[in-house]
Amino acid sequence: MDETQDPEPAPVAPTKPPIVSCLAFLLLLGVGAGAAGYALLRASQPARAPNGAAILSHPELGRVLAVGVSKGQLLVVEKFSGRLWRETAGGQLEYYGAQAPGRYKIGSTLIGSHYVPLASGNQVLVLDSTSGLTQPLADGADAYMTRATASEELVATSSRRDSVIRVFRISDGALLWKETKRQRGGGGRVAFNEDLLAVGAQDGKVLLYEAATGELVWTLSRDGGPIRALCFSPDGSHLAAATADETVAIWLTGAEGPPSLEFKAGDGLGLTAIAFSEDGEFLATGNEIGLLEVWDPTGRLLFSLPHDNEALFERTRHDPTRVGSIVFNDKDVIWSVYDRVYTFDVTKPPQ
Repeated sequence: MDETQDPEPAPVAPTKPPIVSCLAFLLLLGVGAGAAGYALLRASQPARAPNGAAILSHPELGRVLAVGVSKGQLLVVEKFSGRLWRETAGGQLEYYGAQAPGRYKIGSTLIGSHYVPLASGNQVLVLDSTSGLTQPLADGADAYMTRATASEELVATSSRRDSVIRVFRISDGALLWKETKRQRGGGGRVAFNEDLLAVGAQDGKVLLYEAATGELVWTLSRDGGPIRALCFSPDGSHLAAATADETVAIWLTGAEGPPSLEFKAGDGLGLTAIAFSEDGEFLATGNEIGLLEVWDPTGRLLFSLPHDNEALFERTRHDPTRVGSIVFNDKDVIWSVYDRVYTFDVTKPPQ
């Protein structure tokens, strides 16, 4: 070919027939309308609570991270935003408090006082449920998949990423201590009881530390699966653990060794949450498919409340049905499943 000749013109893409363009437009329009319709369906889908339970919700409430009670008032924390909600006198939920900044999702948390600890980015934030204000604590905590709980003076966090337990002082944000040697598997569950901090590990052990100093004072052992949740009895005399192998284990707080009581729970599925009532007369557990069970202190099942997982799937097109958090407010047990919060008077078992 002579290099002085003009190159052949590039082929021209064929023009789509008008009917193809119309079909594409209609398809996009249908997808948009479908998304809008699904959002409307989700917002308007009637909520169905377990037998006899009341339901608390709000059209703007996202997936619930934790529920807690501060001075008799129910608090609800969203999972991905860290927004704080509270129950009104009329039994509804209202937005209250600042949203936690940061681009990372909030890890699990326990509301053990009027302070609500949140992990965001490489910071630990504390929401004051009385004022609605946030306070940053010291940097350096690995927030991804971090679990946190607060007493009136301290915040403790644990992380799957670096298997470190960290304890901060709320008043000045100082990091008091951290522990890496004994925390195997990472992601341990944490719970305060006055001067003690309990940490549940993936190997089934529970470690009790002096909360202010980090000194290990007891090691509670058991044969079984990872610890999924922990709680102390109101008088601090007992520590209860919910495990991945469908077991509730209860220890005397000052006694090392195996549990003083063990019993199966969860109807054959792993447990995800546990809580004592304020008077210690009831113990509630939740499992991976939204089942709430209420027990007496001897491990006798009093009643159970299964969750309507089909209704949840209809609303969300997802199947995240585990019980995320449990708390008691006087005789009411309160628990969360996805974006719903339920309450039930444990003195009035379902018929």
